[in-house]
Amino acid sequence: MEYHVCNLSDLEERKPYVVEIDGQEIGVILVKGEVLAFKNHCPHAGGPLCLGEVYPGIKVELGEDQRMIREYVSEDDLRIVCPWHGLEFNIYTRECVANKRFKIEGYETEIKEGKVFVNLKQQEVRKDEPAKHSG
Repeated sequence: MEYHVCNLSDLEERKPYVVEIDGQEIGVILVKGEVLAFKNHCPHAGGPLCLGEVYPGIKVELGEDQRMIREYVSEDDLRIVCPWHGLEFNIYTRECVANKRFKIEGYETEIKEGKVFVNLKQQEVRKDEPAKHSG
């Protein structure tokens, strides 16, 4: 079932917007013009995941000898960080960066005439690519 959760204009880039649907808290996040939705629950210890921040990941470039050449910020590797214990989750694959056995629940979103809708049917995991929406 689809629920109208907010207007697109209510969302700020990379700032989780938490709503309640049928007693369940859902975080809605605008990222590069796309809208993502997650259950506001960290699978590690039950923390309010969507009260955390969204940050780009830090990547390392290695030389042929496997020594570090440089570290850099990757805008293509965005993560939401749980405010309780600092666990980071890739917002596209929904996997915990430190321990892949922890995954966050994501939901399909759709934008219609400037309104954001969330479908509570759990979304299939994508492989490190931006979310898709119609609209």
